[in-house]
Amino acid sequence: MNLLTGPAPSFQAIAGFGCLVAAVAGVAIAAVPVAARATGSNDASARQQGRRFAIALGAWLVVTWLAAASGVLARFDSLPPPLMVVVMGATVGSAALAFSSLGSALARGLPIAALVGFHAFRFPLELILYQLSLDGVLPVQMTFDGMNYDIATGLSAVVVALWAATGKLPRAVLMLWNLMGLALLLVIVTIAVLSTPVPFRVFMNEPANTIVTTTPFVWLPLVLVQAAWIGHLLIFRRLALRAP
Repeated sequence: MNLLTGPAPSFQAIAGFGCLVAAVAGVAIAAVPVAARATGSNDASARQQGRRFAIALGAWLVVTWLAAASGVLARFDSLPPPLMVVVMGATVGSAALAFSSLGSALARGLPIAALVGFHAFRFPLELILYQLSLDGVLPVQMTFDGMNYDIATGLSAVVVALWAATGKLPRAVLMLWNLMGLALLLVIVTIAVLSTPVPFRVFMNEPANTIVTTTPFVWLPLVLVQAAWIGHLLIFRRLALRAP
């Protein structure tokens, strides 16, 4: 049962979202061999690691697209809803990735400025979410015009990354920024969940948050949110490495 009816997303929102996912995926793929070389791998091994990651990520994009296209993720009449099961599984898998050997290489091998600057993608994402709200397909509380202040993470990521590039970023500032970004991420995820048409729905205004069960916007919770989650965990890992 697909509950997304009525207005359709605008072309600019769809195109912008697709470009943003491609950019985030491209940056992540490019970062793997760079981190591998920085942590001691030779060029051949680094390229191989990059290819493996690219294949795995590509497979994830295809599988999640097909799941959304099939309509199975839109069955909010099932308990638990399939979408929430998949998102929870993806979140656990993302944490496992962040604490894997690959996550260790990324945390140790990439500059702090890169780890922080990666989160800048959350600024254009918030602009896209706002456009979707104007299109009438996303509830307003999921935008900066409502209760979503994650745009602050995207904007501040640029400032903190530039500060980190000077080599003078205090460890406490990095920790506080990472905690803030993670907190804002958890807030919007909670709002998104409570805006879906489930029995425990809190935000009853329309439209309900069903667009995340459709293509390409299924990649919001299953790619972009996961990317931000992994990014914060990697910074925590880097902070642990720098601890006395």
